[in-house]
Amino acid sequence: MDSQPQMKATRQRSRRQTFLYAALVLFVAALVLDGVFGPHGLIAAYRLRLQVQQEQEKIQKVEKQNREFSKQVRELKTDPSAIEQMAHRRMGMVKPGELVFKLPPLPPKSAQTTPATPTPQH
Repeated sequence: MDSQPQMKATRQRSRRQTFLYAALVLFVAALVLDGVFGPHGLIAAYRLRLQVQQEQEKIQKVEKQNREFSKQVRELKTDPSAIEQMAHRRMGMVKPGELVFKLPPLPPKSAQTTPATPTPQH
């Protein structure tokens, strides 16, 4: 008769162990899923890295523009010919006695027609 209570205790211990293992597996699975898909997981970190890279590229473009503008400002402050070029190019100003020829804009490429080659007649 001692064996029956002992078997019950063994079965209960086995059920508890199974339950604990299942709970542990579920807990570890939840941690892994959160580590990959969570708000601070691997996917979020990858997206953040891409965003940082895009922002750094934007910064580099803006810095390049700033250098170009700074160069242009220095030239305009120190070089009278640079001021003259700016007045000609951007403001359409001309010197006294200069002639300005304005041509009509070219039609769009789709509207342009190429001259057809004449067919020889016999």
